[in-house]
Amino acid sequence: MQFHFDSTRQDLADLVEAQGIDGRWQSDGEGSRFTTDEGGILIWYGRQYQTVLFQGKEPARSTLRAALAKHFGGSGQLDPAH
Repeated sequence: MQFHFDSTRQDLADLVEAQGIDGRWQSDGEGSRFTTDEGGILIWYGRQYQTVLFQGKEPARSTLRAALAKHFGGSGQLDPAH
């Protein structure tokens, strides 16, 4: 499932950091990728699509998604204000 994130990469990075999730960011011309130390992956296609996807091996993917799920509204909108 993909979600919409209508904000900046920095806002998304701040949200991930606020959850205490350890990992590293990589950016390219199309978007950014955050990989947790456990192997969960968050991909943000920011410039064109503003879409967030969760990938990676289990259980790391589910753990990453669960840590951020409370910030997703029912429409799939990721709300950086929470």
